[in-house]
Parts: sequence; C-alpha cells; structure tokens
Amino acid sequence: MAVTINDVAKAVGVSASTVSRAMSLPGIVEASTRDRVLRAATNLGYQPNRAARGLITGRTGNLGLIVPDLSNPTFTSRKNASTVAVMWNAVP
Repeated sequence: MAVTINDVAKAVGVSASTVSRAMSLPGIVEASTRDRVLRAATNLGYQPNRAARGLITGRTGNLGLIVPDLSNPTFTSRKNASTVAVMWNAVP
C-alpha cells in the first residue's frame, strides 16, 4: 500500500498539515522539523499523490486527443507524434 502524508506525519510526530507545509512551503516550517519530515518521507518511500495534487491545483497534466478512427494509419501516426511532443514538453 502507498505511503501517505498521514503515515509520514505519524512517523515524525507532527500533523499532516505540518508535513504538507514542510514539503510545499519550507520557509514557514522550522528547519529541524523540515529535515525530520523529509528524512522520514525518504525513508518511508513517500511519493506525492498526483491525482490529489490535480484536485488541489486544478491541473492534471493530462491531454485528451479525439480522433475519428484509430485503425486509420494517419491518425495512429499522429497520435504517436502527439504523445512524443507532449512527453517532450511535459512539466513534472
């Protein structure tokens, strides 16, 4: 099961809000607390939930592509070219 921000908070002994602030707004969290949070997150293998981040920011980084017929080689090659172009310009 994936490690959550609550798991990191429990391991460090702080609130989930403090963990969130330590990761996204490091200037407002005490340096020693931020170090403990980041160390625990690394040790636990924490990875931010991209779906949750998309709900908060309103940006998912997903791109929809509508084509009339995928069996047509013209559209298939364009889909592949679009995928490469999107991956090339992707923002993490």
